[in-house]
Amino acid sequence: MKIILLILLANVFAETKVSTDLVSRYIWRGLASGDAPAIQPSIEYSNLGLNIGAWASYSISSAEKSNVENNFYLSTSINGLDITFTDYYFPSVGELFTMETHTFELTLNYSYLVDMTLSNNIYNDYSTYIQISKEIDGLTLFVGGVPSKSDWYGTNKPAIIELGAKASKGDFSVSYVLNPNDKKNYITFIYYL
Repeated sequence: MKIILLILLANVFAETKVSTDLVSRYIWRGLASGDAPAIQPSIEYSNLGLNIGAWASYSISSAEKSNVENNFYLSTSINGLDITFTDYYFPSVGELFTMETHTFELTLNYSYLVDMTLSNNIYNDYSTYIQISKEIDGLTLFVGGVPSKSDWYGTNKPAIIELGAKASKGDFSVSYVLNPNDKKNYITFIYYL
């Protein structure tokens, strides 16, 4: 019986991934979440083509303790189309089990010559985000925007909200992100622990 239990536990851990990233500043889709570095842990369980995970971002500044994000997601891939359902939860907005503190998003990603991403909030906000990216010789170039007014992304009309490049080397990456809508730019550093 102990051997069967050990085999089952080994199988669970073989399909579970944990990671932590340290970022100089959390920038998401051209938007900054605070000014301080952040720690971003994640855990994911994969089985039968489904991935179930949780990801979070915690500012290391005590002055920015409201900049906490906890996301839960479910993803799969069907004939090269990646499908992800994400539950965005911000603890500073309210309690976990209150529906008003969550925003649900459905994302489709497909690669053919370029990576194409379409994300649409389907609960508690109805914003759409579109991104196109392309890796060329280790440098990923990307552009993303919204097709209409969006409170979620801080736009009052269709807009490009991120334009940039990302390069990685080993456990490090550096990104340059320009948000033409906000007239702001960011250079960020990520260390993958």
